[in-house]
Amino acid sequence: MLIEVVTFRARDGVDGGTVAAADNRLQTECVLTHQGFVRRTVGHRAGRDWVMVTFWWSEADAAASWEQAAGHPAHDQLMSMVDDGSWHVERYDALD
Repeated sequence: MLIEVVTFRARDGVDGGTVAAADNRLQTECVLTHQGFVRRTVGHRAGRDWVMVTFWWSEADAAASWEQAAGHPAHDQLMSMVDDGSWHVERYDALD
């Protein structure tokens, strides 16, 4: 299993509730349907700093998800709220 950790900062002036709604849309309209999806959770700090933790069955599943999400309206909506240069992705092999 693979753990994918994405961190980002919301643009100045973007309300935390707006980011949360966009993320929920991304999850329900897009990510939940991708092959290899196991589980996902999202958190934030002070409304601007965000973390998304997604579990995938494999690295290939995670990579395919990114390709499938690109250009999806829910993905584009969330990305429009992300502060330039703040998006960071790391992947880890799960030990359990």
